[in-house]
Amino acid sequence: MADQVEEVKQKTDIVTLIGERVKLVRAGRNFRALCPFHSERTPSFMVSPELGIFKCFGCEKAGDAFTFLNEFDGMEFPEALSYLAKRAGVRLEPLRKGRDYKKKERLWEVNHLASEYFHYLLVTHTVGQRAKRYLSERGIRKPATQMFKLGFAPNSWDGLIRFLVGKKRYKLEELLEAGLVVKGKKRNYDRFRNRVIFPLRDVRGNVVGFAGRILPGREEERAKYINSPETVLYHKSKHLYGLHENRSAIKKKDQVVVVEGELDAISSWQAGVKHVVAVKGTSLTSEQVELLRRYTRNVILALDADAAGDAATKRGIAIADSALLNIKVALLSGGKDPDAVAQDNPKKWHQLVDRATSVYDFYIKSARQRFDVASGLGKKQISEELVPLLSKISNAVERAHYIQKLARLLDVSEEAVMDEVARFERTAALGEGGVLPQPPVSGEEEKKDRRLLLEEYLLSLMLQGGTQAISSLDDFEASDLVHPAVRRIVRSALAKAGDSFEAGSFIASLPAELHSLAQTAFLHDISDIPSTPDRLIQEVEQVVHELRQLRLREQLASLSSKIGVLEEKRKPTDAEQQRFDTLRQEFSELSSKLSH
Repeated sequence: MADQVEEVKQKTDIVTLIGERVKLVRAGRNFRALCPFHSERTPSFMVSPELGIFKCFGCEKAGDAFTFLNEFDGMEFPEALSYLAKRAGVRLEPLRKGRDYKKKERLWEVNHLASEYFHYLLVTHTVGQRAKRYLSERGIRKPATQMFKLGFAPNSWDGLIRFLVGKKRYKLEELLEAGLVVKGKKRNYDRFRNRVIFPLRDVRGNVVGFAGRILPGREEERAKYINSPETVLYHKSKHLYGLHENRSAIKKKDQVVVVEGELDAISSWQAGVKHVVAVKGTSLTSEQVELLRRYTRNVILALDADAAGDAATKRGIAIADSALLNIKVALLSGGKDPDAVAQDNPKKWHQLVDRATSVYDFYIKSARQRFDVASGLGKKQISEELVPLLSKISNAVERAHYIQKLARLLDVSEEAVMDEVARFERTAALGEGGVLPQPPVSGEEEKKDRRLLLEEYLLSLMLQGGTQAISSLDDFEASDLVHPAVRRIVRSALAKAGDSFEAGSFIASLPAELHSLAQTAFLHDISDIPSTPDRLIQEVEQVVHELRQLRLREQLASLSSKIGVLEEKRKPTDAEQQRFDTLRQEFSELSSKLSH
């Protein structure tokens, strides 16, 4: 088994694997990107094709291809191994799987067969004719039906139960656990009946649940939409409809359009705006934002043009902004939701997305629609809502633009708006009771001193520079290094001077306790150093020079302390006087050495 895992790992191009999900840019011998696992503005996520590993120097997440798939796609090890083996063309021996994973596999199978059952009834069986007509009337065409695997649940209490339990021999308990069946007082029955079915897939394409829209004519009797309940596979707050189908388009466009419902997403897809996902009738959650950030940092919110959509947009802006995403808002017109706009006028839908506006324009429009701008009270309400938002704008030109825009809306002077912004900032700067808030007191943070940073940087130059960098250190003594682990790795590397140096095999040959430090040093971004041999050697020599300076200063500080102790003695012994003279001589020699 271990041999198979290693074979799969060796045959996996980690740069290609991660590059399919994250935008990577070459940085010397490695690749870098904005970390998909935490919010950041400066790239600190590094990938090494030679070592087959990744590491984020911001959040510290690190590992190999299996770790990445677990963190990014949520794949457990058996699934990740199977996925990578298939990509690499490795035939696996039967794998022992844990009980929890076996349960998930069974539920995936149950949901997949249920999806096939619903899809067959819609596109092939006569029982689905009415549902097919309804979708056609809603403008949903065959390519979209196939792409999103739409289906139909017949108006039967136990049609799915008879198919999965009676024919496919799955257990009724498994259907209950998947959320496909409801446990009644007298009998169990299908959850979805007389509904158009929208399969819900995770990013890997596994069916994790379903949404069902009642066919017209019975809306007053039942809920218009119902969804699968929370299960071990499906969590509403973590799911984005259409992400599996559209993630390639999202990555290619480097942008995502967020709509509310399944039909909004499907109609947008049909209209040619394919970089779209749906949040299923709620505002964005922090989990969904975390998921989106892995594919793009640019989000356009296009939620319904009603009061609920307005509130959901504001909640979504707040959550997305806290994750450092770039947010715009598509201001809907020509229809109450994206489905209506995209169906009636696809060109108009493209324009609304392309002309998505700043969040501040959205907030101003929203306030104008909800308050009476002609009254003093209405102006006060608008000011109280918008001034705190304008105070957050850091760019002076952008802030001046929106202050001017708000002043025109309220029909007041720009100075009046600026005064309100300044007053809000003064109030916000003071804590309760008008006292400036004190920063939280925390324990003293461990900080690496200059010497340790230089030693680790030297190690990065050696491992990434290879033979050229190592050969330039022929007169360097590893014993001068303070960090024990760095010293051991440098000493091993210097022993390779004159030989052909290959970082991967060298790091693998080190004792296990040194692997993490060596891998981190190899992943450290030194791409700002030109890769020419002369420039590399110059950088190495400069680091060594500064390390020697630091070493001399440390020795001088130590001597100075010892000399100071002897100077305080009023009547030193002969031995102490001799010791004093020796120390002063050493101090003089080291000072001369440092000055040169």
